[in-house]
Amino acid sequence: LPVQAKKLMMVNGYLYVEMYPNHVDYENTLWIVDVSDPYQPTMVTAVPELAGFDMAPLDENLVVAEGGTLIIADISDPLHPTKLIQSPIV
Repeated sequence: LPVQAKKLMMVNGYLYVEMYPNHVDYENTLWIVDVSDPYQPTMVTAVPELAGFDMAPLDENLVVAEGGTLIIADISDPLHPTKLIQSPIV
């Protein structure tokens, strides 16, 4: 794919990859990759609404900063991450 990673983070055997496009057909996206078998990594989901400039784990949550917005998502089930909060940063 014609994309590049801008941030990587490992949490409980999953690699969280913030992607940004270098081609107009791809948008900013958070990819979640199962790397429990490092010889066969498998992308389990892609979540555009959780893409951001920076990210950090917090317990079973993911904190994402994008522009003037803070997003907190539940990543306890990496196959089905859930946005919990989206709020402007003041």
